[in-house]
Amino acid sequence: MTTSDLDDGQWQRHVAQWRAGGLTVPAYCEAHGLAVGAMRYQIRRRPAVEAPAPMPLARVERVPDAGQSTGRSSGIVIELGRARIRVERGADAATLATVLAAVETTR
Repeated sequence: MTTSDLDDGQWQRHVAQWRAGGLTVPAYCEAHGLAVGAMRYQIRRRPAVEAPAPMPLARVERVPDAGQSTGRSSGIVIELGRARIRVERGADAATLATVLAAVETTR
């Protein structure tokens, strides 16, 4: 099979394997019987996909209601860095969204 016989999926696999490995383009091409120019063209056609930015995590815990013996919680506590937000059962969603947005802008 020559370089020109490869379909798009095969090229995609070659580019992915080359990126995952530690070989130079000429070394990879020699090992797989590919033309260096064709491989470089395919690499340029397929820009490396960047990993998504890590999503910040928030610690959330249930807050037991001292007056309840059913084991149900009356709210939650959200910890974002040094901020600690207690959200009671039935809290207004729009207000909570505003508070969380304000905390995020201060981080």
